[in-house]
Amino acid sequence: MTFYAMNQVFLLGAGFTRAVMGDNAPLTDEIMPKLDLSEFPEIIEDYDKTFPDIEQFITQIDLRCLRFKKRNASYSQRLNEIRGAIVRQIVNIFDVNALAVARLDNFLEQFVELVPAQSTILTLNYDCILDQGLWFSKRWHPCKGYGDISKSSCYDDENREKDNILLLKLHGSCN
Repeated sequence: MTFYAMNQVFLLGAGFTRAVMGDNAPLTDEIMPKLDLSEFPEIIEDYDKTFPDIEQFITQIDLRCLRFKKRNASYSQRLNEIRGAIVRQIVNIFDVNALAVARLDNFLEQFVELVPAQSTILTLNYDCILDQGLWFSKRWHPCKGYGDISKSSCYDDENREKDNILLLKLHGSCN
């Protein structure tokens, strides 16, 4: 009988960051009210329909981009620009300076220590709190640590030299 080692897989959502940062970290339903859409009247109806679910809102914009890609390329391009501006606003809300982890504290430190080498972490979070925890612990590196989707010019696979933890950000900074 042959046994194969299975890599650990973690799925993390907004509750993870809230556990680490407390009330400083907004939950997903607290993001949309913080967005400034005054320059984007063409998406206000989508905003109203999907409020307060940011994932549905971004998905709605993505679907519009795809729908108009062939029929109206200039409108599709405008929607992509709007989406980029919204993502930048979200990134600013969750910027590492806004939610900085100066040192590993309690929950984050314990979690990072428990993650086995060669694990895959799927995170629905927009922030970089987990990234910082893994980075500060010297167990992970962004070079290939986000997978092969990284557009950085890293030639050495620094993440494999660490614990080879793969961090996939389904909604976040590297999607």
